Amino acid sequence: MKSKKVISLIKNTAYYLEEIPGCRVDLVVPDAIKPRMKPSILRDLIHVA
Repeated sequence: MKSKKVISLIKNTAYYLEEIPGCRVDLVVPDAIKPRMKPSILRDLIHVA
């Protein structure tokens, strides 16, 4: 049950953050980014916390 609550919290956070700039956002854990994708993602990265 905890995992469903965590997923719900992450989704709600993403929806909230999307309202601010009016565009889609992706929330990721840095360790989950594949090494070949990291340079591309880091170029567009905006830290919020």
